[in-house]
Amino acid sequence: MQNAPRRYQTGYIEPTTQGWVFGLPAEDAAVDIGFYDIEIEIWTLGEPDILSGEWMPNEALLATGADCPSDHPIKGNLPSRIYHLPEQATYGRTEPEICFASEDAARLAGFRASRAPDSAE
Repeated sequence: MQNAPRRYQTGYIEPTTQGWVFGLPAEDAAVDIGFYDIEIEIWTLGEPDILSGEWMPNEALLATGADCPSDHPIKGNLPSRIYHLPEQATYGRTEPEICFASEDAARLAGFRASRAPDSAE
């Protein structure tokens, strides 16, 4: 029987203080990225392997098809680490590997927002 995946949040080392900060740095910042193990409260440099089943972002589920459940509507792509919102034009054709409960959850998992425009109404 496999244990449940360990939950994490992404962060980076702030260059001036050398302390860890939750979230992602500005896109042009050259900093060390890592992740925080929520259960044992330890930071690790690098990127957790979600597909291995050992790690899972907080407030996220692995996708089981082309759609995400209504309580985790944000679609995430693992290779690109980009998330897509329901109101975006590309949302319907996006095949997710992971689904997030909120934008904050996606950002704290180390994903960035898609630059696709919103759907025309």
